[in-house]
Amino acid sequence: MIKSLPTLVLALAAFTSGASQQPAPVHRWTPVVAKPDVRIELDTASATRTDHQRRVWLRWTFPTAVPDLADVQLERREVDCRRGQTRILSTESVLGQRAPRVLSDSIENVRGQGAPRVASDSTAVWVRPGQGSLEEQALMAVCRWAEAGA
Repeated sequence: MIKSLPTLVLALAAFTSGASQQPAPVHRWTPVVAKPDVRIELDTASATRTDHQRRVWLRWTFPTAVPDLADVQLERREVDCRRGQTRILSTESVLGQRAPRVLSDSIENVRGQGAPRVASDSTAVWVRPGQGSLEEQALMAVCRWAEAGA
């Protein structure tokens, strides 16, 4: 019994450590806006819907002179296709050294160093993006994707 005890302990430790870890989420990023200075992608694997609203993850990629060091920001957004409104539920910077930026009406504002617009579900404010803005283009792309039966 004493000889098999270490084997049993190792097997139990291996089982419990693997069982307690959550599998990494699977993302399926689909480009929805592609411009020379920004690419916006929608995670189609995690999109959820309620009536005319969609809750989605968007990945904003801002290329730099060094491709491996692109500035990337993830946003959890709620999109209201019927009203043409959106709100940011949360943001997360990935790989970039700069703080998350305000994503609003123009490239200048997107690249600006203003205070980040980060909110929780209960405080997120609905906004109607400016006509022609990147935010409006992303909203329209999410709604087109949703209308296509997704």
